[in-house]
Amino acid sequence: MENKKVSKRRADQTTPELDAFEDWMRENGVCWDPTAIEMRACGGVENGSRPHYAVFANRNVNIGEAVVDIPKRVCLNSVTTRISGLMDQAEISGGLALIIAVMFERALGEESYWFPYFQILPQREPLPMFWSKDELQIVKGTDLRKIIRSDRVDMREDWEDIVAPFIAESCAALPWEKMTYAAFRECASLTASRSFCIDSYHGASMVPLADMFNHRTDGEHIHLEIEEGQDQAEDQAEDHAEDDETDDEDDESEGDKSEDDESEEE
Repeated sequence: MENKKVSKRRADQTTPELDAFEDWMRENGVCWDPTAIEMRACGGVENGSRPHYAVFANRNVNIGEAVVDIPKRVCLNSVTTRISGLMDQAEISGGLALIIAVMFERALGEESYWFPYFQILPQREPLPMFWSKDELQIVKGTDLRKIIRSDRVDMREDWEDIVAPFIAESCAALPWEKMTYAAFRECASLTASRSFCIDSYHGASMVPLADMFNHRTDGEHIHLEIEEGQDQAEDQAEDHAEDDETDDEDDESEGDKSEDDESEEE
């Protein structure tokens, strides 16, 4: 699959962030067919607000036709993050490990390998966990209301029992001042909406570009094919090389003690 820098986007369909994201993907081996698809910024370009980004077809795409090729090494997960070793030591895995990985890498800003990717992601997804009291009244007395309440309780428990202690114990290697409960909730919404399980080794992952397609369960317009047999030794070697570059800091933290901003009345 060729990876030529070809685009017919109008000026109101792109941003510097989208251009930088495409350049980053090309540099890191992500390939797509520009005759078949293109990425566009939708809304916000002209008025200065934050746009969202999506993939559009430039032509009819045949069933079974591959339009994107994404190496696993560019996917963000608990294996590829710079703090993979720290989470292994703390025995944190699964979906919670992915949330922490995303929160950490996002907090690094331009120092993160995935900085161009974060620049085109929303701050958070508009999931029910962020609904106001007035919005929750709409579903009062329904099973959805119970699910939202249960999810919020579970998230707070995960933070207090696992994530905050991990941040406090590892604060010398973390940008802990940016790894707050609010950031944890935001990153949880991103992983809940956008992550894919790419294989048994890497687990749930953030997959740049793939999450810009319509990937709604049982209603997607595209199908994700995963190649097994990732070279784990090479993958781990890359992670360890990045671990060596992590700066040590003398700061200490007891974790984020902010109150939950969503206390509710029944």
